[in-house]
Parts: sequence; structure tokens; C-alpha cells
Amino acid sequence: MPTTFEGSLYKKTTTATKWTGAFTHPHTKKRVVKTLYTDFRASQKRLQEMIIEAERETEGIGDRFREHRQRHLSEHVTEYLAHCEHVGESPVHRGNKRTQLERMLASTQATRLPDIEPNRIERHLQALARGGRVKKYDKSQDKGLSARSVNQHRATIVAFMQWCVDTNRAPDNPLRIVPKQDERKDRRRIRRALSVDELARLAAVSERYRAVYTIAAYTGLRRAELRKITWADVDTSARQLRVRVGVGKAAREDFVPIHPEAFTAFEAIRPAGAKAGSRVFESLPGHRTFAAHLKRAGIESPDGEGRQVDFHSLRTTFGTLLARSGVTPQEAMKAMRHSDVKITMRHYTDLRYNDIERAVGKLPPLKSPKPPRPHAQQATGTDGPLPEPPSTLAKIGGEGGGGEADAVNAAGADSGCSVVAPVVAHGALRGAIPFGSVQEGPIGSTGEGFLPAGGEATETPYTTGPCISVRRGAKAGDERRRKFLEDSMLGAIGAVG
Repeated sequence: MPTTFEGSLYKKTTTATKWTGAFTHPHTKKRVVKTLYTDFRASQKRLQEMIIEAERETEGIGDRFREHRQRHLSEHVTEYLAHCEHVGESPVHRGNKRTQLERMLASTQATRLPDIEPNRIERHLQALARGGRVKKYDKSQDKGLSARSVNQHRATIVAFMQWCVDTNRAPDNPLRIVPKQDERKDRRRIRRALSVDELARLAAVSERYRAVYTIAAYTGLRRAELRKITWADVDTSARQLRVRVGVGKAAREDFVPIHPEAFTAFEAIRPAGAKAGSRVFESLPGHRTFAAHLKRAGIESPDGEGRQVDFHSLRTTFGTLLARSGVTPQEAMKAMRHSDVKITMRHYTDLRYNDIERAVGKLPPLKSPKPPRPHAQQATGTDGPLPEPPSTLAKIGGEGGGGEADAVNAAGADSGCSVVAPVVAHGALRGAIPFGSVQEGPIGSTGEGFLPAGGEATETPYTTGPCISVRRGAKAGDERRRKFLEDSMLGAIGAVG
């Protein structure tokens, strides 16, 4: 049946149930033929959409994700795993990703990229938490995956979708809003660190694996890393252990310092004429062997708090010993070859109450406060306590009144007048009585009286105003000497400002 737009819609035979749409591609000029639907109007709408998409592609504004949306989802998964192998991920890691993605496809029934929606993925993760554990021997005891395992499934699916975005297979990653599980509320396996005494007992029960336990606890190497290291990685002269790319989990080369205990263990098992490429450990203890050694050493697993001890607990012991030795979290992170200090502190530091008690005991005690030391300031003669009387006094010059002062004995010459000159900031005598102070004691006890500036001598001390101390017998009425004293004092006061 002819249509009113650029394509044609028809049935191939008289008995056909579905309509066939056809149009000429505006760019390739090739005839495009596609079987559509049984409904005429739906087939007509779809044919029009196909023509519009072809025109947009010709103008360079087409949907660049359309081809990838039409491909089956399993094809994208296969290419993603090939990418993971290309970038150097371990076979174990790739195998875990394959299993997790296949379980997602089976649970969500997704066949195309648009089928991976946040709601579907969240329901899939909830199903894993309820009953996601796969036990070949007894499925009746399935309690579901732990929060940490569910988060690992989520991380794999989110990483897959992000790879699709990076390779222009999808416009965005809609799974970022899928929430994580709280791992602190659902910890199935809580490891604990061994004490130094327990570690010594564990190493003593097995002569064959003594070096394995010692080196694992003092280097922090994982079981798989211990299996792969060779004698070429052990540098006894520099006392460091190399963790090559492909040996550790991280895609980098690391160096671990060799503790003296680990160095002794390496030397004890090094064979004569060891080849550089030969492995350090020919065999490692299995789970049952390790559990038997724990029992012989008298180490409980699990203990009274439900904490377990397995081979990986030796790595936890390494991190805990670092913390107990007072190293900083950043140093412990580097020693354990972690990329985030949170991993070191959360999973590999097993500090107990006695560790916290010992740390608090290192705080300094509270001592009695010391009195503040006064500032050494030059006296200005305006305030402050009365200092000790000076051993020398300012002596006014001879009859000429030349104004030159020198230090003389307190007894003084009978021709001069002994005064207490005002203490000023400029050139004041050290230890001089401040200007304006009141001398205590009745007249006659010291043989001195008090003379106010510009006045007559009196036996009553003045409590205010400038005054000078004069010896008994001085000629208070001598106009020339009084005027000289007043001028000297006023000049000294002016020097302050």
C-alpha cells in the first residue's frame, strides 16, 4: 500500500500478517527493507522514525548510540572482560567479574543496554542480600551475601556501565544512584590480630612453616604474594623485598623493608646456590593445616567475641603492630601498600582497650602554673613600688651651678646638696628612687627632711606633688640653690616627653 511519505509500506504476500517498510537511504542511496508490525499505524510510525534517523545520520546529528543499543548485552559483557584482560587484571579478578555480571543478566532478564535500569539493579542486589550465597553442599543454610559482597557486585556492575559510557556505547551511567550497603552493620567475618606472644607460639608449633608465618606477619604479604615471590625479589644487602607487577594486587611495583625477624627467617630457608628465578616458598599451609596449627598453639578461633583468625589475619597483625609501634597512619598505609588510608585503619588495625589505655597514659600530667616573669622595663618614675635606696645620689655641681652631675657617696661633701633626682627614661640613674614617691619614716631617724619643689623644708612628708630630699643643715632659704633644683627637676621631666 503506497504511503504519503518517502518510504513505502506493503505486505510481501497476500497471506502475510506483518507489514514491510522500505525506503531509500539519503546518504548511501541503498534500499532499506525491514519487516515491521501487524498493526498498520504502528508500522507506519516506525517507518517514519527510521527515515528521520537516516536523515539525521546523513547530517551528522544522528543517534550514535543506536547501534550499541540494538546489540545483545552479552556481547558488551564479553568485550568488557576482554578489556579487563588487556589492562592486566588478574584472572581471579576477571573470573569474579564474569560471575557477577552473568548473575546480573540472569536475575534482571536484561538483553539490551537500556534494560540496565537503577530499579532493576537495586532489586537484584536486594535478592543477593536475601539469598545470594551459592553453596554446592547445602543450599538450605543460605543466609544471603554480606553487605561487603553485595557492594562488590554493585561495584562490578557500575564499572561495566561506566566502561560503556567511556567507549561511547551509552550516553550516561544511570547506576550511580544505586545505594551501597552499610558494611559496618553486617560484618560476617571479623578478623583479629595476633599478639606477639601468640605469633611466637604459632611459629614454634611448625618447623616447616615457621618462616612463612614470621615473614607474613612482619612484611604484610598476602598468601598469593608469598606464593609468587622469588629469590630475585629478596635483596638482603639493602634489606628490602620487591613486590613486582603481577605479584601484588596493585598494578605497580612496590618495595617492602625487611624487618630483622623476617631477615633471619629468609636466611634460615635460603638454600645453597638458590637461583634468582626460583620461588621462595614451594608450598604454603592450607586452611585446615593453619587451623590445626592454631589449635596446637592454643589460639582460639573464633574467640569469645566471635573474632576469627585465619591466614589473612597475619596481614592484620602486621598493620596492628605498626599502629602499636606509634607509626603514623600514612606510614602504615605505605608499608601495607594500600591506596587509601581508610582501608588500613578500618580493616587492618585491630586496637583493643589496653592499647587505648596505654596511649592515654602517655599524656603529660598537669603541673602547677609558674608565675609569669615580669618584663624588664626601664623605669619612668611615674608608678611602681618604691625601690631600695640608691648607694649613690645625684650631686649638684659647685658654686657656679654648672649643672654637671656625678655619682658621689651618700655621705656627700658638706658643700653640696644630696637630692633624689626624678627617675626619667633618658639617662636615669640605676636604682634611683622614682620621682614623686614619698619617703617613709620621721625626720631625725635619717637626718633628712622634705622640701616641696618651690617651698620651705618641713618635717611632715608630702604625699602628693614633686618633692626633694635634703640633708639636715642645708640652707633651705638659699634662693640660688632652690632655683637651681627647680630648674633641674623641670628639665628632667621634660626629657620624658
